Amino acid sequence: MLHVHDNDRLHDQHRLPYDGVIDWTDFRDALSAVDESVVLSLECDVPARMPAPLRDGCRRALCGVARGLAGR
Repeated sequence: MLHVHDNDRLHDQHRLPYDGVIDWTDFRDALSAVDESVVLSLECDVPARMPAPLRDGCRRALCGVARGLAGR
């Protein structure tokens, strides 16, 4: 299992992919060379103060980002 998130290289910020300094294209290319059974887990913070319907939409969008990073 891979637990991934973006950051600023200085702090463990759990930012959304593409909201920091990680080269996600390189990550996706490297991931494609790994066994397809690897589980990808995005460790991103969805703010608790965000209204529930928006949090749910954000989580669904994160699922789409994870599928894109996994090449699916």
